Amino acid sequence: MPFAALPLLFAMAAPATRHTLWYDKPAAPGMNEALVVGNSGLGGMVYGKPEAERIVLNESSLWTGDANPSGDYGSMGSYQMLGELEIALPGHENPVHYRRDLNLGEAIASVSYEKDGIQYRREVFVHPDKILIVRLTASRRGALTGAIELADAHGAVTTEKDRSLEISGRLPNGLQYKSGLLVNSEGGSVSTEGGRLRFKGCDALTICLGASTNYSLVDREGYRMERPAPFENLIGRAAAQMGSAKNYAMFRQDHVQE
Repeated sequence: MPFAALPLLFAMAAPATRHTLWYDKPAAPGMNEALVVGNSGLGGMVYGKPEAERIVLNESSLWTGDANPSGDYGSMGSYQMLGELEIALPGHENPVHYRRDLNLGEAIASVSYEKDGIQYRREVFVHPDKILIVRLTASRRGALTGAIELADAHGAVTTEKDRSLEISGRLPNGLQYKSGLLVNSEGGSVSTEGGRLRFKGCDALTICLGASTNYSLVDREGYRMERPAPFENLIGRAAAQMGSAKNYAMFRQDHVQE
């Protein structure tokens, strides 16, 4: 994924504390100002709006083209956006001490601000296991209340179950894809409602998101596997490990060291 590759190239050579892109306002619509995280397989563009976080998602093999032995330009197809992860936090409008940044040495995007005397922070990165992690914290217990949505870019329907959201779809060229997320909350509650997850009174919240397609690197049945590669166990294991700040810190360190 081109957008994800650039910051990661810098991250390989930069000390973690020296090189940081930072801004004092959220990114404008479009892709020029969003902060990009990724690991060449899964990527996200983080916009950083306090009351309505938007992360545009990409999966590296989501493409409308097929085998093209003739080299015909019209048959090449094009790379496709996967969808969006949206996090609504009502009442977080017009905060003070706002900052969003991308640490190039750690490949972690973060957003921090203060609202009504409470300091809020969110971190976003893509773990080596091809899992996008979003971590929300607050300086006051029970201060996190809002909703999570997973929206598909190609019209597929989102289904909810317990603390998870899932999408399965197919492009016009027959390529199958799926995405899904699991949520682990510290304190408070998480419930399902109309294709979204609602969280209330949480101390901290961690979202673990995965995605895959049935694209195959080898020419078997038109470069296709029978079904998209499974990722449910990976995000399930990651979410299960996110039950405390200590466990999250260990998972985060795995990413930084990689």
